Amino acid sequence: MKKILITIFCLSTFALTACNEKPTEVKTSEITSDRIPNPIVPTVLTNLSNNNVADIRSDFQSVQSLMTNMATESNRIEKQFEGAAAKGDAAAINEVKTALRDLTSQINQSLDDLPINSHEVYIVRYKLKQLNKLHADLIILEMEPNSDPAKLAELTAESEKQQQQIQEYIMQLQQLINTPQ
Repeated sequence: MKKILITIFCLSTFALTACNEKPTEVKTSEITSDRIPNPIVPTVLTNLSNNNVADIRSDFQSVQSLMTNMATESNRIEKQFEGAAAKGDAAAINEVKTALRDLTSQINQSLDDLPINSHEVYIVRYKLKQLNKLHADLIILEMEPNSDPAKLAELTAESEKQQQQIQEYIMQLQQLINTPQ
């Protein structure tokens, strides 16, 4: 269970930090938000920009900075869980579950509080919030002594699918950001 827990925390951080590869030759006209898969998101406010590289860059850096800062707190909770699991202390494990729920709420609220100007990063923010909730649910389910293997497999598969979608979307946005104008 520790390996899965560590993997999930790492994947959350990886989504925003692993996309620092230099893009291959890409023309700005080839990469637009129209070509990037648009996940189902709530109605987007009309005051968000579309294909504005400066807004995307600024918003993306804000989200990336926030997620990097929150990774430290995630690591603290991970260590807290490892200690509780090693002792087999049910009360301590329950505290970790509560801390994880609180951290997920805090991260998602911090994401909501970020002033976003671009439609593209609005999508990233929305999908990250969904993924954070899913990861928290998965980790909490894994902490249960008699967790349902079918439910674990279902949540793990959905988590991996969403993680992949976010990574692909972020890589495309980074190509757009890094393409000379």
